[in-house]
Amino acid sequence: MVDRLTRAFEDALAQAGPRPGDFLRAYVEATIPERHTTAPADRVTAALLAVVLVDPSELEPLRERFAAWQTRLADDGIDPAAATAVRLAVDGWWAARLLGLASPGPDLHEGTGRYLMEAIDRAARD
Repeated sequence: MVDRLTRAFEDALAQAGPRPGDFLRAYVEATIPERHTTAPADRVTAALLAVVLVDPSELEPLRERFAAWQTRLADDGIDPAAATAVRLAVDGWWAARLLGLASPGPDLHEGTGRYLMEAIDRAARD
């Protein structure tokens, strides 16, 4: 199930360019849609959450993927602390959307996405 959940995500990450911060930019773009949506979580993600509630050990393959992504983000040519801060913000945003926990509305959605991309650009210049 983890493979199904992460296949498209990993394909998007594989398209990252060579510039500092490009892997992080791809991470943001693959996690958060450019435009606000009220669409519910996809069925694979919802099923994964259900499985994890029953048997938390099923989350181990996803933990391994996140560890690999974090390693790659920390080596993306920008300050690893900046990369990690953006990743954690994006992961929290994804979780808020997934669980319906006050994710940003249409105006704030686009502004927040822009802010995160600008933060990556600033880190890449420093």
